This record gives sequence, C-alpha cells and structure tokens, in this order.
Amino acid sequence: TILERGSGPKPDLAQAINNLASVYLNQELFPEAETLFQRVLTLYDKLPDRKQRNILRGNGTNNLAVLYGNQANTLAENGQAAEAGAAYDRMIGMLDAVISLWTKEFGAGNINLSSPLQSRGEAYARKNQPAKAEPDFREALKLRERFLAPKHPAIASTKNSLANVLLAQGKYPEAEQLLLAALQVRTETLG
Repeated sequence: TILERGSGPKPDLAQAINNLASVYLNQELFPEAETLFQRVLTLYDKLPDRKQRNILRGNGTNNLAVLYGNQANTLAENGQAAEAGAAYDRMIGMLDAVISLWTKEFGAGNINLSSPLQSRGEAYARKNQPAKAEPDFREALKLRERFLAPKHPAIASTKNSLANVLLAQGKYPEAEQLLLAALQVRTETLG
C-alpha cells in the first residue's frame, strides 16, 4: 500500500493496521487480530521519540490485553477453563507492561492508569483471585475519584467491581457501602 512505501517510522500505517485488527477483534477473529496488533507494536518500536513510542506502545499493548481478555471470556463461556485462565494470564502480562510504560511516561498518579488497573483487576477477579484484584480496583477508584466528576459512571463501575471482590473475601460491610454508593450514582444518572 501507499503507507508502506518509503523508509522511516510509519505511525499512519500502524494506525491503519490497528483499525483493521480492531475489526477482526470485534468479529472474534482472534488469531488474525493478534497478528496485526503484534505488527503494530513492531512499527511503534521504530519510532525515534522515546516518550511517543512508549505511549503508543502502551496503547498497542493494551489492545493486545483487550484481545486476550475477550478471548478468555469466550473460552470461559465455552467451558474451557484452563484455556481461559491462560488467556487471562496473557492479558495480565500485557497490562503489567502497559502500567509500567505509562507509569514511566505519565507518572504514578495519572488518570490514564485507571483503565489498565481496572482491566487487570477484572482479569484477576475472573481468575477467582480477589486478593490480587482488590489493590488494582482500589487504585483505579482512587484515580477516578481524583480526576472524574463524582457521578461519573466509571466511578460507579469501579465501586461495583471492588465490592464484588470484597464480597468474595467476606468483607461485607465495606462491600455494602460501595454497592449502595454505586447504586446511588446509577440511580441519579440513569433514573
């Protein structure tokens, strides 16, 4: 294609490939999407600017994490628990890399970290590891409460996720408080 001609970094090509990979992901064509997302990461690695490269690589790595999470959910729904667990492990590995890159580039207290923290917490929760999920949900909630409006749906969602892992650990009073707060936000914003 015209985007592949010439030498040097090709962020436009990476974006085009990323868009196609997203289409495959939405169709649950996981191997095809994974191949393309990996290609995008290779293109990002050629960018000269370290900060831009790390931010884009974090985005690309997060896309792979989403792919592995969707794949894991599909496997779990089909009763393939061992395969689902392995896909969640791949998801967690990708999210570890995203969190590391973005912490380096944005700082530990940046709102951009709330999404990969939330996603990693969800992966741990689905693997029935609530003690590992809890700190991720707590950190995501802290960041979201700091940067988002009090009635933002992401805050209600994180409170609900945290409450679920607290319930799994028998921490009922705090779970109840979080569920009531999430319900209040959703009632006020959704009616």
